[in-house]
Amino acid sequence: MGQLFKNKWKKNIQKYKLQENKLYKYFLFAVLAIGMFLLMLEGITSVSYDLKIGDRSPEDIIANRTAVDVVATDIAKQEARELVEDIYRLDNTILNKVRINIDQLMFDVRRLSNEEITETVKINTLQERSEINLSEEVYYKLLQTDSEKLDTIRFHVRNIITQTMGDGIKQTDLKNARSLADDLIIGLDINKDARFIVREIVQNSIAANMFFDERATEERRDSQEAMVADRMITKNTLIVAKGEVISEDIYTRLQSLNLLEDRIQYVDWAGLLIVVVLLVSGLYAYINVYKKEILNDNYLLTLLVLIWILTFVVIKTVHVTTGLFDVSSVGYLVPIAMSTMLITILVSSKLAVYSAVVFSILVSFIFQTDSTLLFDYRFGFVCLASGLAGVFSVTKMTHRSAIMRAGIIVAFVNVIAILAIHLIAIEFTPSVLTMNLLFGIISGLLSSVLTLGLLPFLESTFGILSSVSLLELSNPNNPLLRKLLIEAPGTYHHSVIVGNLAEAAAEAVDADPLLARVGAFYHDVGKTKRPYMFIENQLTKENPHDKIAPSLSTLIITSHPKDGVELAEKHNIPKPIRDIIHQHHGTSLLSYFYNKAKDSEKGNVNEMDYRYQNIKPQSKEAAIVMVADAVEAAVRAMAKPTPSRMETIIRKIIKEKLADGQFDECDLTFKDLDNMVHAYIHVLNGIFHSRIEYPEDQIQKKVLEEIRPDSNSKSEAM
Repeated sequence: MGQLFKNKWKKNIQKYKLQENKLYKYFLFAVLAIGMFLLMLEGITSVSYDLKIGDRSPEDIIANRTAVDVVATDIAKQEARELVEDIYRLDNTILNKVRINIDQLMFDVRRLSNEEITETVKINTLQERSEINLSEEVYYKLLQTDSEKLDTIRFHVRNIITQTMGDGIKQTDLKNARSLADDLIIGLDINKDARFIVREIVQNSIAANMFFDERATEERRDSQEAMVADRMITKNTLIVAKGEVISEDIYTRLQSLNLLEDRIQYVDWAGLLIVVVLLVSGLYAYINVYKKEILNDNYLLTLLVLIWILTFVVIKTVHVTTGLFDVSSVGYLVPIAMSTMLITILVSSKLAVYSAVVFSILVSFIFQTDSTLLFDYRFGFVCLASGLAGVFSVTKMTHRSAIMRAGIIVAFVNVIAILAIHLIAIEFTPSVLTMNLLFGIISGLLSSVLTLGLLPFLESTFGILSSVSLLELSNPNNPLLRKLLIEAPGTYHHSVIVGNLAEAAAEAVDADPLLARVGAFYHDVGKTKRPYMFIENQLTKENPHDKIAPSLSTLIITSHPKDGVELAEKHNIPKPIRDIIHQHHGTSLLSYFYNKAKDSEKGNVNEMDYRYQNIKPQSKEAAIVMVADAVEAAVRAMAKPTPSRMETIIRKIIKEKLADGQFDECDLTFKDLDNMVHAYIHVLNGIFHSRIEYPEDQIQKKVLEEIRPDSNSKSEAM
């Protein structure tokens, strides 16, 4: 099925020329934005009802989310306010003023008692001056009382006033205060007239000295109200039964759940659209800055968008599970690490990091359980930790089993993140914590399983070469490499050395070392079609090219890249390696046969007939293999390959390739070329190091020279 999809995909690419279509990438970003918008739309859109107070419900209406119960919360807050008693403020100045009035009255009575004026004038004077409203009878009795008894009366009046007003008297408690004063007066050990005077003064002096403090009371009530936690409507709770009348309270609850049509949905949609545009634009800008080559590769861009869409599907699937089983914390189960691991392996670790951030935003939005919040940081935090763990655990992966190890790492990180959230913000409930930790472990392991299942399919469909695939292709037991080893052993060993050279050079110029190495292993597989026509596979001194025309030799030699591509396609070798096979000679000239033809045909020779009819290297890796191929052949043909002689021949080869325009279509710089020289020399010094020449070696050397007398002149051409 994967191969069928791959073939169909290739046909569509060719039919619509999608790889070259510049508008196609904008189409991909538009598809991504639409998918993200639809995924997040449910988070702000719900079923709505056209209902008013007094209508009957057409069906059972269930809470579609957990939300604040406005009605219950308002009732609870009102009850909290009502429980706060009125706060009164004691005004001590009033008691002091009463005492002053009593003292002033006694002073005036004493003074007037000694004056030679009529009683009527004295009483009138007291009435005018006193702040205490007393009858004439009281004033008369006071004027008839001697000084010693006045002191006794003053003492008792002040004492009773203090006892009565000292703790404060509210306006509503004046009657009780006066009754208490009477009880105290009855117990006094004084005569009837004195008791009468004391009672009259006390009863007319008692005043309210505690007053309602409205500001303090409101502050206390506001404080108590703020302490009331919101009452919640739990998801899937019955709000109103079918046929039930919509009361004001029910109507308010429906409003809080956004279940009424009076909410303006398009405003929410506009906000969501802005969020989506920002996220997708951020992705475009991120790629443009850090991985601009992806914008020019519609294959990779399609793969990236496909993984994102696949992630949306996974998130939606888990979200549907939340509704079916009513498990609010199932968001921890989302295997986000699957997506970030796939993007890291197939596209770019930098893009995987950005993807982890976006996916965490989506998950925290989709799985939020509180309608008062737009994002649930719990799920977003765990998702981000999981995604980043997935990125860093497969960045330097060397075999597929490392993906399972990565799943264990992700599961461990999920457990730590979930535990941290529980310790910080959630009431510690062992059963809930255990379930959430189990979700985190399943998420990590599920991520690795899904990655292992999807990786081969995506690699095959899009022709992507991951490090794992490259390592598998470099296995000598690969059928094509084994064919090369058996049928063209000389070419095989040549390819191994070229692979070592290419890998070192790729590291020096910031290319892909593994791709360069594996590409070098396969670059000459086309020679297996006629292995004996290539000098490294000739075991005798007879060379078949000596018996045929130079033009035929050229046709045979230049056909091996094309033959190699055909063999690679037959063995399902990925396109990047086939490109190296196709481009590793570029349009180079076979100078040996060209010169031989000119000598035999007296100069009437077309140079283009003696060039490889391929395309020039399009990548650094292809150019590196081209030079490594020529360098290995040239150094192998040298009689005494000393470091200085090797450097000279390497620089000569690079200079000739550069002058011939073979590097015109790849992005190698002059600095890269110089770095390649040093890398090649370093590897070759390890291969062709000096040794003590024993007699046996001299004999062997003589034999080899007899078998391959022309190797120095012909190896570069073939």
